[in-house]
Amino acid sequence: MQEDYNIDYYLKKIENGNYNKKRHKVKAKKTNKNFKKTLKDTIVGVLLYLAIVEGLHAAYISSYYNLSYKDFLYYSLPHKVEQVEVNEFNDQINKYIWENNNIGETEKEVISNYYNESLKDQAEYFNNTDTLKKVQNLKIRYQYELSNGYLDDSRGFAGTCFNNYINMLSTVEFNDATKGVLIHEFNHILQENMKYTFIQEAITEENANKDTYRQERVMVGMLCYLVDKDAMLDYSYSGEDVLITDELCKIISNKLEGKKLLHYAEKSHNIYINKIVKYQHDIDLNVVNLESRNLAKSIVEQKECFKKFVVMYSKFYQAKYNKDMMDDPYLAACTDFLLGTNCFNTSFYDPIYLQMTSVQKNFLEDENEFKIDYVYNDGENCIPFSVMIYPDNKKALDLAKNVMDEWADTYLNNKVVRRYSK
Repeated sequence: MQEDYNIDYYLKKIENGNYNKKRHKVKAKKTNKNFKKTLKDTIVGVLLYLAIVEGLHAAYISSYYNLSYKDFLYYSLPHKVEQVEVNEFNDQINKYIWENNNIGETEKEVISNYYNESLKDQAEYFNNTDTLKKVQNLKIRYQYELSNGYLDDSRGFAGTCFNNYINMLSTVEFNDATKGVLIHEFNHILQENMKYTFIQEAITEENANKDTYRQERVMVGMLCYLVDKDAMLDYSYSGEDVLITDELCKIISNKLEGKKLLHYAEKSHNIYINKIVKYQHDIDLNVVNLESRNLAKSIVEQKECFKKFVVMYSKFYQAKYNKDMMDDPYLAACTDFLLGTNCFNTSFYDPIYLQMTSVQKNFLEDENEFKIDYVYNDGENCIPFSVMIYPDNKKALDLAKNVMDEWADTYLNNKVVRRYSK
């Protein structure tokens, strides 16, 4: 007799455990299997889409740069240049310089020579995709016009923020006087925009072996005692602040301390380029007499930044080396140069007459020797001269002192110059 299948019947079946468990399990398995299949199809679809997009992107880049597929793999993928690729990458850079129709033949020769002599060894720090694009699209613009009162041909500006232009001020064509500006600004084209521009200027000047941005070069030379030079170069071409700040945090863990150190250096640089240089040019042009007062105030303001930088630097040096920074002849000379003190000159001559005008050391190389440039000025005589210092060689250091003694006898006619005791 057929049973009456009502709700009570099913409840009773469930209560007695006689319902069809197998059927429910099969249904659940089928549902899970369908979900997994859908998920798998979705993942495959997404991966296929990404592959197509990357393929189209690769085709665009290789076509844009006129690269073969092999060259594309070498040069156009977004990564830094590996050491094994450096030679081929440098060849590609030179090729793009000479194939660039936006610049003249003389400029090409100057830029190519400068790259091969000074920059090719730094290629491992470049972002190869960006660098190739910058060189290929490089343009030079000559502007014979005033720019904040500047009338000389020793100034320019450049960078990707200026649409990859090198802008040469106060001249209508390339000449020997603008060569130094051209190679300086070309180096900036290869660099990235960065927060701490004093590092950018110092490295650029060191590469070009020029004698400007002296305070910036001294401060970066000092920083290379705290931060590895590779991190400095890496920062110069990437603009990533953490490359510097993280290194300083290894010395003093408080990140704010490292940022203060860099801030004082950057502020001193900004005072120089935005105030001191402008006021100096305005005075040269006899714009207004008031600028001489503004210049004096700006110099004092910059000196305060130098003081704060040196004080903060001494904390980092002490923390890293557990000794006084003044025990190092180079750092003592740098301090003397920035502050106008007698940290280094204690065994030389009274800086009332003998002024230190620069401290030069190749901080991108592992060298200890450095050069100090002086000028003797007593109101009647103004005589520049230089002395090489070899800190690791006491005999050489004593010899440098003897050179200064002979210089005084020769140029000052045995004029009495006060000495400081040791």
